[in-house]
Amino acid sequence: ERAEKMTEVKERHTDIVGNMYMPIPQVKQLYNEGEHERPFIWCEYSHAMGNSNGNFKEYWDLVYSHPQIQGGFIWDWMDQGLLKKDEQGQEFWAYGGDFEPEGVYNDGNFCLNGLVNPDWTPHPGAMEVKKVYQNIHFKQLDLTEDQVIIHNDYFFKNLDDFTITWEMLENGTAVQRGWFAPSNIMPQEQKAYRLNIDKSKVKDGKEYVINFYAKRIANTQFVPLGYVLAAEQFVLTDYNFEDKKIETSAKLKVTEKAKSLLLSAAGMDIRFSKQSGLLTSYKINDLELIKEALAPTFWRAPTDNDFGNNMPGRCKAWKTAFSEGSLVDFSYQETSASEILVKTKHALDSVNSTLEIFYTVNSAGEITVDYVFAPQNSELPEIPRIGMKVRLQKALDSLQYYGKGPWENYVDRNKSARIGLYKSKVAEQYYPYTRPQENGHKTAVRWLSLTNPSGIGLVVSAIYAPFEFNALPYATADLDPGEKKAGRHNTQLKEADFVELHIDHKMMGVGGDNSWGAKPHEQYRYYPDKDYSYRFKLSPVRSGN
Repeated sequence: ERAEKMTEVKERHTDIVGNMYMPIPQVKQLYNEGEHERPFIWCEYSHAMGNSNGNFKEYWDLVYSHPQIQGGFIWDWMDQGLLKKDEQGQEFWAYGGDFEPEGVYNDGNFCLNGLVNPDWTPHPGAMEVKKVYQNIHFKQLDLTEDQVIIHNDYFFKNLDDFTITWEMLENGTAVQRGWFAPSNIMPQEQKAYRLNIDKSKVKDGKEYVINFYAKRIANTQFVPLGYVLAAEQFVLTDYNFEDKKIETSAKLKVTEKAKSLLLSAAGMDIRFSKQSGLLTSYKINDLELIKEALAPTFWRAPTDNDFGNNMPGRCKAWKTAFSEGSLVDFSYQETSASEILVKTKHALDSVNSTLEIFYTVNSAGEITVDYVFAPQNSELPEIPRIGMKVRLQKALDSLQYYGKGPWENYVDRNKSARIGLYKSKVAEQYYPYTRPQENGHKTAVRWLSLTNPSGIGLVVSAIYAPFEFNALPYATADLDPGEKKAGRHNTQLKEADFVELHIDHKMMGVGGDNSWGAKPHEQYRYYPDKDYSYRFKLSPVRSGN
């Protein structure tokens, strides 16, 4: 009976079933309970408004699993912004609210739904679409047989116009390269190719990945010679996340004052506040690195999709969860002459949770941070972010990291990003969505460093498991208009006099099913129904190291 009802509402005069924004479970149900004749094509799906296009691979896992489900049309291609100048003469992309007299109805930024900006520069989400849409698939990398299988997913052409290059990376650095021609792979067929990898160069304790690139070997009107149309990464060995401490026998001096705890050694001074329990100062060779304390945070600047599902209102308890909490324990113990353990416990009463943070500090200036978050109210909504943030001196603007990149990526939109070693200025981490919002996030990070022009700074290292991060010249608050969306533009943002670094355990996905109610998929949301813990280490970088 249910199958008959579903068939009745599908309008038999159409050649396809083309429901708009139909969720994946409903599409599965449609083909399990009655539709056996017509193909399914989303007439609109994966709404590309702002920081979006999450869970895109999940759509195409479904497409590839069922021959009648054939794809869809992303809404839409380009942000519909118009160039305008502000009172200072700065150009910006204007949208609803920038033209009308006050009180006249407008649709805000609902004309900004594109995979590319108004000037056709791509959103980071466009890279995910490119990856998932690629028609050359690399499968079953087998180092025992020293081969990879390539599947040609084109329907009407072979791969004679391509060359395949590959590179093996050792902890992010290329150590071997090769290439071959994928000839004679007919449409919808696959073939195995040998790689000739020198396995004698694979060392214990190193992480190895192999990247494959399918490049055009002929110029066309739209695709130039050498352009990468398909890529894939295989992780061959696990990264060593062990805590490798610097060996030091120097004594760690402890100075306790009424409001602070000072830990000192040669060329290093570290200070904790006994009132907040936070790390407030980190000096290397008398240079202060910290501008504002390393503190827990549970919030991100809302995306367009977040506003669409009322995350800023629904989840607002998490925005002030730490600032409304209190320090209930601060203590320390000397574990050796060169090491001290600082213990803190915070009561987050507004969300009925406790947070314990332990800092193991040694005389080499290393700080191992153990974060243990124990929420005790499963009735609360999802947690936007679980992590810590610190504001560093503005001069620490040279970023290097080993993780997924080079473009922005999130837990539900990181299939196109590849594990590698990347360098940039902090300002280059900012992605200028036409309406400012959460941006610049990175996942699967093994370590990062931020240094000044003299080479002094710090390294953040993952222990046991990778972390996530943002490093921006703006505060989260600069990108957050509050509970209600505001018509804002990048020209209204002013770079801060600090670098805001988020060291995250987890950030929820950005979603993308639609921008008027859909949340990120369940597996990419984090609820206060279990404990969360992670560990990372801060280490000094001295000039010349």
